[in-house]
Amino acid sequence: MKTVRSTTLTILFAWLLASAFSCGGAADQPPVETHDPETTDNGQEAVYDLEELNMTWASYASQQRNRELIDMARPVYRQALLRGETKTAVYAGAYIGQAFGMLFKPDSMYYYFDEITGPAREGDYDFPLMVIYNTIGVHNLMYAMNYDEALHCFYEALAHCRKVDERASYQILCNIVNACYLRNDPSGLEPALEIYAYGQQTDDDEIIYIGALMTAYMYYVAGDDDRALDYIERTTRLDAYRGGINNSDALHGNILARLGRDAEAEHFYRRAITHSLPDYSTLIESYKSYGDFLCRKGDFRGGVSNYLDGLAIVERHNMYFHGYKLYLTLADAYTAVGRSDKALEYMRTYHSIADSVFNVEKERSYNSLRLRYENQKRENAIQERDLRLLKGRKRLQLMVSISVFLLVTACAIFLLYRRKTVMYRQLVRNYELHLKRERLLADRIRDNGEAEEDRNDTRLKELFNRLNRLMTEEELYRSNDLTIETAARRLDTNRSYLSRAVNRFSGTSFAGYVNTFRIAKAVELLSDPQNGTPIKALADYLGYNNLPTFYQNFQKETGVPPSRYRQEAQRIRDVRLPGGNV
Repeated sequence: MKTVRSTTLTILFAWLLASAFSCGGAADQPPVETHDPETTDNGQEAVYDLEELNMTWASYASQQRNRELIDMARPVYRQALLRGETKTAVYAGAYIGQAFGMLFKPDSMYYYFDEITGPAREGDYDFPLMVIYNTIGVHNLMYAMNYDEALHCFYEALAHCRKVDERASYQILCNIVNACYLRNDPSGLEPALEIYAYGQQTDDDEIIYIGALMTAYMYYVAGDDDRALDYIERTTRLDAYRGGINNSDALHGNILARLGRDAEAEHFYRRAITHSLPDYSTLIESYKSYGDFLCRKGDFRGGVSNYLDGLAIVERHNMYFHGYKLYLTLADAYTAVGRSDKALEYMRTYHSIADSVFNVEKERSYNSLRLRYENQKRENAIQERDLRLLKGRKRLQLMVSISVFLLVTACAIFLLYRRKTVMYRQLVRNYELHLKRERLLADRIRDNGEAEEDRNDTRLKELFNRLNRLMTEEELYRSNDLTIETAARRLDTNRSYLSRAVNRFSGTSFAGYVNTFRIAKAVELLSDPQNGTPIKALADYLGYNNLPTFYQNFQKETGVPPSRYRQEAQRIRDVRLPGGNV
């Protein structure tokens, strides 16, 4: 069991880390050529195009060109901090941190993540938060071996990922399955089956393969060898079945061995060894799995031979973290055949290397804490020095400066408040007029185009009308777990067909379509003088999962925050009431 559990981690780590972290950009596109990020050709400061930078960084991440990515993103990060461009700095810091994670440099990784996590949360930047949590989760899984913390990080990453890229969610689900597997926890079966179902839904052989492999691992943990065998055999029937990373042969062999089908198991162990190149971590674990199998059968010479072959790769490529347990299995094998001298030699080496592996992680954690303490200490010293300088200034000069400043500030605030009040009121009036004109225009377009739509898009139109009825009559948009998949199930159709109908007749995405109903209902309730529902309760009522998202969407649509819209709508109504005119 321990062998397969370790194999799961090593064969999936490299693939998942590279693909999940680059899901925010066009990973399949070639790198975008960019100029020096700090200056333009004429010596002026460059203006950053975050979308273009994101595509470029994502491309480098997907190709694992991590050092180049760091060299490219660092100047952008520094300049963005100097200019106060928080979003650009957060995105750059996320890519730099994930690159250091890929290079196994946790001190540098944590340095950048510590700097950007706060601003990322304040700005509700889901993609950088997904990168941060997923990278830290992988670090806890691979090196700190803190599986509970890894699971916590992966679920945080999954929540942010589903807001920006639903397709990438299955990659983080794979990490969740890995963490469950290492905890010997069969609760990872549900996300494993979700991966498999998503692969079938999207007709993607690669995702189906990974889903089947993950599901086989989970059934193996649960002791259901028949189902584990069923799913592992499904992987062999797919075009994605291949050697190298994600090779399923070692698990196939372990399942067959536990079922007592030794001859077939040995075939897959041998296949795992010959088909795992150039993935050395998978090859190491394949040698170990085959060696364990042979030793259980009493063939200690064959087992030792496989252990030594795996150990040669460990020492040649300095992969002690992945293969240090080979020293322990060699010690056990030599003990079984009476070679106590060899057993003692390998046991000593095992303890020496194991202590080194885990002490490195402890030292890194200590260094990280020490670095944070020293930074805080320096910041406190600077603040104390500045405070002493301020106290040394002449009291009269200070009082005069403060008085002038307060006077100017008060005047400016008063003028800005008056101007902002007038602006908000005008925005509310304009938005109300816009809604009326939009309804009239929609009625005319519906009347003029109804016949043609009936001829060309009858089925799509009928589906869209049914969806509209769900929204208007049953207020489906108020469901806070509403997705296009759940709506499709209500309408007995599939996600793609429903998406086409929404795009065709609303001119926007499903999320944008749902948001129009929510904002329209919010405007109706906020304009009602008898409705005093608190803004947070209103956001929950309308189906928003958090208050910042409601504020952002409402202000984007109307130009006014919800609470201010309510105030201005009431003022406009109070002015109209006496004579019926503004």
